[in-house]
This record gives sequence, structure tokens and C-alpha cells, in this order.
Amino acid sequence: MSFQPTSHPGILHQYAPRLVAFEHIPPSGSLQPSPSLQAPTLITSAPSASSPTSQAVRPTSSPPKHTLLFLGGLGDGLLHPQYPSLLAPFLPQGWRIVEVLLSSSYSGWTTSTLRQDADEVEAAVAYFRALRSGEGAERDGAGKVVLMGHSTGAQVCMEYVTGRMGLRSGSGSTSSAVPSTRAEPQAAAKAPAPASTQTQPPTRAPIAAIILQAGISDREALPLSLPTSTITSTTALAHSYLASARGHDILPSSATDLTFGASPSAARWLSLAERGGDDDYFSSDLSDAELEGGFGVVGRSGVPVCVLFSGEDEFVPAGVGKEVLVGRWEGVVRGNGGRWFEGSGVVEGAGHGLEGGSKAVEEVVKDVAGRVAAFLGRVESG
Repeated sequence: MSFQPTSHPGILHQYAPRLVAFEHIPPSGSLQPSPSLQAPTLITSAPSASSPTSQAVRPTSSPPKHTLLFLGGLGDGLLHPQYPSLLAPFLPQGWRIVEVLLSSSYSGWTTSTLRQDADEVEAAVAYFRALRSGEGAERDGAGKVVLMGHSTGAQVCMEYVTGRMGLRSGSGSTSSAVPSTRAEPQAAAKAPAPASTQTQPPTRAPIAAIILQAGISDREALPLSLPTSTITSTTALAHSYLASARGHDILPSSATDLTFGASPSAARWLSLAERGGDDDYFSSDLSDAELEGGFGVVGRSGVPVCVLFSGEDEFVPAGVGKEVLVGRWEGVVRGNGGRWFEGSGVVEGAGHGLEGGSKAVEEVVKDVAGRVAAFLGRVESG
């Protein structure tokens, strides 16, 4: 999708100090998207005496009750990827999509962790639950929040539900990423402990469901961009940093080749690149026991899950059987009594960010939007 300068109607919320979220507002009076699927244009008001350059967005016919919080991936920020603004008009009446800006957005991920992301997302969840809820909230179901994670945002959704980083640090094992408390890491974690030995995940602000779009393995994607010898040497260098209590330090660009767009800290590199790292939820070679520490916990949590795996994701190795992989996740969720959305599955013709595959982005967005709208309708009805 080529870049076109646009303006977007919406509301900018400050949900925590230095953290904001952008709420997309569909065109006034429109319950359906325009056929062109172009981002809606800003509706400007006449200049007023108090604010000669002010711009206003006309409200839709009824205020929203529920919120779809969108979480981007590594290097993403507001309006990137582009498809959230295209999804906005497709959402069921009463729902709004909101892009959340985290301290890990853009290049902030290099020194952040999934646990820190989940902590910040919790603040956004609490803010929008309170904002949408009023008198009779418990009676009419107002204030529901669903998390939709793209790429690493999908890992954040998993961390939010499972609390895996907290479980590891709480049980005596050490996470391979820098904890949100900023304690210095000592060693990289390997495979997560079996679910039966873990305590319950920490209680967070309630969410109604999660949507995982393009949840992929960074570990399996790395060899698509770097020689195995480079990955091995960089991983060894990262371990040497941790052994010298320098886990927070940024690795040299000569070692990482800026594969992720920026050089991460030693701890974050290991989180992304090593088996069992904190970001390692979606690798195709994870055992059933390892999946129990992720999707198994999601199943036992009772939080409904929808998985939308891009059929032509450029960051997934060709040898990975996408349908088989998603089927394994479904089996683990259902096997633990979880709620798996039947509309989950592989989105044919979709690239990582929906664009770039063999199908036109408009066609892919319609496919994804239909599944998301159906899932949200199911969530709202209970």
C-alpha cells in the first residue's frame, strides 16, 4: 500500500503520563465503510472565535460502549500498520478501535519487555473501561475491552493473559528480558516451566477477549534476514553482556545488522532470538508442554481468543505449515477448556500487515473485518 498523506478523524486520549491512544471515529452517519476502503477524511468545523483553527469531528449517532484496543508490533506506532483505520467503519455499532501508543512503540522496544508493555496496556484497559462505563454498566454490558495484537502486539496479548514473565521471575527462574522493575538480568531463560508447576497469572484489569493477528516467531524469522553464523555470534555476545551485568546495554549495530530496524539490548535480543525467550510464544517447533505455558494458560483463563494468521506472511519460513500450526494452538486452547473462535484461521492472500500478499489489500481487509466484527458480536452477546 503506497503512502498517501491523509488526515484521520478521532480523539486523542492520554491514558497515563506520557502515553496516549488514538480513537478512530468512522465518518458521520455511516454504519458501513465506503467501497474504496480509503481512510476517512477529517470533517472540519467552521472556525470559532475561541479557536480559529480548530477542527471537530461530528459524533456518530450513538456513543460507543466497547473498545477494541489495537497493539502494534516492533517499530510500529500510531497509524502503522495502516489497516486499523480501514477496520474502523466495519466494527459493530457500539464499538470503536483505538490504537495504543506504548513506551515500546517506534524504537522503544529495544530496551523494553513484554511485561512492561502489558503493564502499560493494563492502564489503557482500565482507562477505557472506566470511560465507557456509567450507571448501569454491569446491567447493560458497557465498558468491554478486547485486545487486538499485531505481530509483537500478539505476544503482548499473550503476556497480558498469561503473565509468563512475572511467573518466571516469581518462581525463581530468570527471564531473558529486562523485567519492568529494571532489575539487572543474570541469565537467559530457556523453555518455560510446565504449566502444572506454575502459579496463577497475576490479576490484571479484566478484558473480554484477545485477537492475535500475524502472531509469528521472531526466532524463526531471524534466519530469513541473517546468516546462522551471525545469529550465533550475536547471541554469544549478548550472553557475554549478561554475564558482565550489562543486559540493558545496546548491542553494536555491526553485530545485529539492524535486522529489526534498530539494535536491541542484549536482554531483548535473547528474548527474541532464543528458544524459550519471553517473546517465544508462536514458534512452530515448540513442544506441546511449551505450548501449555502459553496457549494452555489462555485456555484455562476463559478469555476468548481469535487467531488471524496471514497466509502469505513474509516473516514466516516457507516450511512452516500454517494451518497445522494454528490447529495445534486451537487444540491446546480447547484442551484446556478455552473459548476458541470458529472464525479463526489462516487469512488467504494476506501479508504480515495484511498488505503485500497475492490478494488486493481491500479484499484482505474485508475478510479480516468480517471475522473481527463477528467475533466482537459474539463477545458482546456473551
